[in-house]
Amino acid sequence: MTGYRLSVLGLTLLLALIVALNGFGHFYTDIKPEVYLAPGRMIRQYLSAWTDTPYLGSPNFNVGLVPVLLVTGALRGIGLSPEWTFKVLHFALWLATAWGTARLTRRLVPKAGQWAGLAAGVLILANPYTIQAGSTLAIALPMALLPWSLLAFIRALWTPGCRWFSPQGWAWPATFGLLFFAMSGMNVAIVPIFQLLALLPILWVARWVWRLRWPVVLGALGKCSGFVIGVSIYWLVPGFGAVATGNQIVDESESLTGIAKVASYPEVLRGMGLWSLYGQDNHGAWVPQDAVFLTSPTVMVLTMLWPALALVAMRWLHGAARVMVGGTVAISAVLMVGMFPAAGHPSSPFGIVFHWFVDLPGMAAFRTTNKVGALLALAFAIALGVAAAKVLPKLMSRDGLAPLAAVSVLLLLVSWTLPALTNRLYTSPMDIPSYWKQAASAIDRGNADSAVLFLPGQTRPAYRWTVDRPDDVANSLFSRQVILPETSPNASAPGGNFLASLDSTMENGVVPSGTVSTYARYLGADTVLMRHDINWEDAGGVRPGLVSSIAADDKGLHGVANYGLPGEFVGGPDSSADESQLPPLQEYSVTGAGNSVRVEPTGNSLVVAGDGWSVPAMVDAGLLHANPNFRYAQDLSAKQLAGSLGSDHTLVLTDTNARRDAIPNRLSNNQGPLLAADQPLGVTRTLGDNPQDQTVLERSGAQVTATAEGGAFFDLPYAVPENAVDGDPSTAWLFGDFNRADGARLTITEPDAVKLGTIRIAQAPVGSVKLDKLTIRAGGKTVTRKMPNTGYADFPMGDVSAKKVTVTVDSTRGKGYNLVGISDIQLGGQLALRSARAPLTFDTLYQRLSAADRARFDATPMDVLLARQQGTADPDDDAETQLRRVISLPDERSFDATAAVRVAGSFEAIYDRVAGLSPAVSATSSDFYFRVAANRASLAADGDPSTAWQPGGKLQGAWWQLTGSERDITSVSVTQGAGDGDASNPRDSYAKDVTITVDGKEVATAVLKESGTTRIAIPPIDGKAVRGKKVRMTIDSITGTGGGVPPRFTSIDTGAQVQKLDHLGPITDAGSNDPRCTTVATVDGSPVRMRPANDQLQGTAAQGGEWALCGSLDLSKGTHRIEPVSGFTLDNLHLTDTQRSSSATPAQPSARIADNSSTHKTLRVTTNGPSAVVLGQSIADGWHATANGKDLGAPQTLDGYSSGWLLPKAGKYTVDITYSPQLRSTIALGVSLLVILLAVALAVLPFFGKLRTAKDEPDEDEGDEPDEDEPDEADASAGPGYAGRAPERTLGMADTWERRRQRPRRAASGPRRLTTRIAPMRVPRVALEIGLVLVAGFFVGWAGLVAGAAVVAVLRWRRSIPTWWFQLAGALLLLVAMGVYLLVLGDARGTLSADGVARSMWPHWLAGAGLVIGLVGVLHNSGREAEDDR
Repeated sequence: MTGYRLSVLGLTLLLALIVALNGFGHFYTDIKPEVYLAPGRMIRQYLSAWTDTPYLGSPNFNVGLVPVLLVTGALRGIGLSPEWTFKVLHFALWLATAWGTARLTRRLVPKAGQWAGLAAGVLILANPYTIQAGSTLAIALPMALLPWSLLAFIRALWTPGCRWFSPQGWAWPATFGLLFFAMSGMNVAIVPIFQLLALLPILWVARWVWRLRWPVVLGALGKCSGFVIGVSIYWLVPGFGAVATGNQIVDESESLTGIAKVASYPEVLRGMGLWSLYGQDNHGAWVPQDAVFLTSPTVMVLTMLWPALALVAMRWLHGAARVMVGGTVAISAVLMVGMFPAAGHPSSPFGIVFHWFVDLPGMAAFRTTNKVGALLALAFAIALGVAAAKVLPKLMSRDGLAPLAAVSVLLLLVSWTLPALTNRLYTSPMDIPSYWKQAASAIDRGNADSAVLFLPGQTRPAYRWTVDRPDDVANSLFSRQVILPETSPNASAPGGNFLASLDSTMENGVVPSGTVSTYARYLGADTVLMRHDINWEDAGGVRPGLVSSIAADDKGLHGVANYGLPGEFVGGPDSSADESQLPPLQEYSVTGAGNSVRVEPTGNSLVVAGDGWSVPAMVDAGLLHANPNFRYAQDLSAKQLAGSLGSDHTLVLTDTNARRDAIPNRLSNNQGPLLAADQPLGVTRTLGDNPQDQTVLERSGAQVTATAEGGAFFDLPYAVPENAVDGDPSTAWLFGDFNRADGARLTITEPDAVKLGTIRIAQAPVGSVKLDKLTIRAGGKTVTRKMPNTGYADFPMGDVSAKKVTVTVDSTRGKGYNLVGISDIQLGGQLALRSARAPLTFDTLYQRLSAADRARFDATPMDVLLARQQGTADPDDDAETQLRRVISLPDERSFDATAAVRVAGSFEAIYDRVAGLSPAVSATSSDFYFRVAANRASLAADGDPSTAWQPGGKLQGAWWQLTGSERDITSVSVTQGAGDGDASNPRDSYAKDVTITVDGKEVATAVLKESGTTRIAIPPIDGKAVRGKKVRMTIDSITGTGGGVPPRFTSIDTGAQVQKLDHLGPITDAGSNDPRCTTVATVDGSPVRMRPANDQLQGTAAQGGEWALCGSLDLSKGTHRIEPVSGFTLDNLHLTDTQRSSSATPAQPSARIADNSSTHKTLRVTTNGPSAVVLGQSIADGWHATANGKDLGAPQTLDGYSSGWLLPKAGKYTVDITYSPQLRSTIALGVSLLVILLAVALAVLPFFGKLRTAKDEPDEDEGDEPDEDEPDEADASAGPGYAGRAPERTLGMADTWERRRQRPRRAASGPRRLTTRIAPMRVPRVALEIGLVLVAGFFVGWAGLVAGAAVVAVLRWRRSIPTWWFQLAGALLLLVAMGVYLLVLGDARGTLSADGVARSMWPHWLAGAGLVIGLVGVLHNSGREAEDDR
């Protein structure tokens, strides 16, 4: 065996060891995990034009993964585990990459020999780009086939066939097409499409260097293009159908600026520049395996030697090879830089054009241009491989240089491949715990026609047992349909809205009982899988303990099974003991759940003005207990609405479908602040584009704007600027985290000029960073003051009157990254108030109804459900602290009402009022035990010894007070007893020393008996009895531990008692003027009087207690404004129409599912009346249904999200539902299969022809002998005078390959002439120079413009300068750029810093200039240098 073959074998074994030993014993994935875990099952799903799991259904854009699934399915089929399937596949791909690169190198530079090919094969793998990006399948697969496809294309150019239909002329285009097919259409084939750019330099060379005729060049290009399109039709057709879904995902994933900000020339040229490499969170780097490339200055310098050496190495390339490699470097580097440093201001005109391109419909998928890096790596590998074969033997032959050269090469290769050599090659471990497999196995045995609902949702999969990833385990483990809420949904707008409403409600933790099971029934899920093993903290999700409580509180959920050990992957550092004992997975069954595709009666349907967020409100109001079918009013025409009118139906007006932007990277508080009708929406879950159908913001009073609000990485719904001027110090305008507050400005515009006097400002207590100095400007006056940490700063404005006041942040103090804020600004003008106007949809539809239908509308019950926009259970993150609403009714209505009310301050006055006590004498206290009505202060002054005041909170310092008319107070008698009724209990506490005050003046002290009555005499003052209105007893000291049950004061006699009012009936019959009722809000300025519906009030820290309306609320047609009153906060307000339906729930239709595939469903249905067929999949175009062969028309949105159709009358039906794009997809698949079979035949047939002539023909590919199809053999036909043209006349493209004597070309050229005599392109030198400068400036920016001008100046000064000088100068500039980059990083050096890349533009400019100068040296080929190279 030769040394060469031994080297190949040794390197292959080394590659196998690296692949096998990295992550040994663990499964890693670099794409959807189901590709390795369940490839067989996924083939059918991915061939479907519609994917029904796990995101509520959407058009399928993953069809292009099928070729990969075929391979991984075969590997799994022969018994390989997922781990070894992954590793064997990657080993094969990397081996193919190296082999193909070696072959391509030898084709392009035949004289370089087999060692050059081997070196290039090693270097295509041993470089930073391949290590960090090429380890993922989306890059590795196309990269493996890239050199082979270029070889096929070159051969296609040189073997066009004798005639256009000659099989010989189609063989290599067919091979090219097959290779493109093998690259797969994953991620809509973005990487393979990018790699087609490598054909551009080849086409240039074919025409201007090899001088192939245009028909030959265009013919080869056309044939290859035809096969590429033909083999891709199978994914192109469904892919076009999924453009809207793809765009939605792209719009809500990484931003253009986020991608661009790290793609500087120093970074992309050394194989970095991918945005995810620079990310980090509280767990560390997003991709810790490759962090060394970005945090080690030594490794950063050594990796910059990769492009620097490659530029110099191109000196040993010649002619066509030089053009191809140099052109490929230019194309790939410029494209990888893209829009750096930001989408809003790219550094080059090309960046501006590219920004315009990716903004075109469907083009956003091309935004991550780092994916074209395989071209850069291939070009560098060829150049370095040829140079290594040329230079290293000479160095190694010298005794003094050999060790240094060997060590240097080893050092470079180690630094370029460090992660692969330190067990960090793979980036995404995924060892799925056994309990997940047990859960999937058990749940899959359930009803296959019903879905499984995963909760809580996610921003992206984030399990504690693995790293974050884009794809969940659902498809990998479950054969049943899974529904998984995700903040960036794959479903249509109604589907995404419906799932977002479910998960956002749950994540915030404010969940009416029964909400989860109700959502599950509407989603067609009979199983809910609660996941406690997720990392909920990072995205602000709901705690596992609260999830468990929500499930336990839902009477429609019943526990089935727990999976995993208690606490396994559950507990966090602040978990309670109970939470830490939860199992990682809990399975619940759903009471009354049906199938996903189902039939529902419509006789009791609801019409809702709102969106998916109306479901919790309707659950709370009891409207969904029978699971009625419901539709959104905005989806209906007047005729359709008329079909849903009548006393059996209900109209529901809500304040949902709020006009808000979504915050996709947050779980709780993931909907932004309410927007006005004229404010544009960004990424949103709001339905429709008509503000009339949405809940929108209406501002009143002062108008407030700010230059900044919310956080750097996500918005905050509770940080709006109006919070600073709303009169509520508990709210705040928040902004300026990560030290961004300086210069922020708040502008307040009052309706009328205000005399300012002294303006007072308080800052919000947020964190260690504080506002330091603020400046106020108004009416031409400027005042600057330093802000205290607490309290107010005064800004004396004198007699200035102004309508407009600006507050500017001059500076902050303190260290940290927290938000800062202003909680209150007092300036004497009107407050800034934000109200929410509910949808006007019913008003609009009412105007379109006929008179008869309007009468039916008037007779249809209408409920109004309003809810304050809360955050989590913590009141500090509520977007609305009060319920302010504007509603419009199309007709007059009479309502009953309930509300969830929080009480600020003492509960005792309300309890006494409800009890019917006269306000003439009132009792209050510091607090009462558990704030239960039976322990309140008045019960110590009611004359009933069975009732008592029992203090709450801290006993020492507690007080009790009675207020009445002025009277003589001569004594106070206090009766005290054991709080728990057991006087012998040593843990009980008692009041001991007390002080009596009258109207605030101390009049007596005493020591109380622990059990019994103590009479405290009040001595007269100046001989007169003490008189007063208020008598207070304060407990000064206690006996007992203080931690036991407080005492009961059955009587505190001050000479007056509380009295009940006379002639009061049952409180349930209380009218609006009943003294037992309390004003909790106003409607159009009139009080809304209500009473507690149970015995327990709720304070401001808890969810509001239920209250009921006293009397009725009569509202006229038109607009009504609901406002809060002091002392009360309404969490919700439900107005229930007093005209209610008494009809029975309609009988359920019977339905049998005969077929339930992803794109076709058949049901046998028997209905007793009007019904609806609900698909249970997100509404989308393309679905069609027939009933007994009759078309049911376009699908409608039913139950908030689903495609559905109405069956207007009773009967028996066979309902067929079909997704029509599937037919097109099936035809496209058939076309691709035929093209693939044809391509295989055309590619294979010539091979058999060669076998027949093998005995008569010598092998021309043996050793270094070029093949008969080698491009260099055709140069003889290029004509005389070809090789020695000056660069300005041949554009630097002279072919100067080193040649040997060659045999005359056989008839391979056939009777057809491939080449033509092309007159030299005589372009004036000035035009070439101007063109160079303009092209460099366009693609590289100012740095390119300056570098191009510098090159022109040098060539003018010294025309015969060796071209490799430019290459060397360019390489040196790259190294200088890295040095400057490390210098300007400053404190960020040694850390991951996306912002650090663009901290200074100098490294980018220097590297860009170096690239331009180096490539000019590569492409500028003088006749003298060509002669020297020979």
